[in-house]
Amino acid sequence: MMVFALALTAAVLLAAVLAARRFLVVTVEGISMTPTLRPGDRLLARRISGAAVERGAIVVMRPDGHPGYYLKRVAAVAGDPVPEGIPADAATVPPRTVVLRGDNAHHSLDSRVWGCVPVERIVAVTVRPIDR
Repeated sequence: MMVFALALTAAVLLAAVLAARRFLVVTVEGISMTPTLRPGDRLLARRISGAAVERGAIVVMRPDGHPGYYLKRVAAVAGDPVPEGIPADAATVPPRTVVLRGDNAHHSLDSRVWGCVPVERIVAVTVRPIDR
C-alpha cells in the first residue's frame, strides 16, 4: 500500500512538472486587447517554440528589448498581404514572421510600430480564459 501511495504521489508530481513546462498562466495588464480581454483577466496559454501560428490566434510574445510579455492577435501570417499601416519591405509577410495587432488599436503597441515579428518571439498561444 505504501509503495502505491509513493508511486501515485510521484506520478502526480511528474504530471504537474510537465504541465508547468507546457502551459503558463498569463494575467492581462493594460487595455491593448479590450474589449476581448480586460485588465485582470487570466488566460491559460500553451507554450510553443517557433511553431506555426494561425491568423486570429491570441499569442503571448516577448518583444525585443523589453521585459515581460505582450498579448496580441495574429493579424497576418507568412505569405499574407501586409496589412495597411504596417511598416514592411515587401508586399507580403515574410517567411517565419507574423503581423501582430492589439484589438484596441488606439491603445496598442504592435506591428504598426514593430513591423513583422519573427515567430521565434512568440512563446505561447492562448488556449482559454481561466476566470470567466
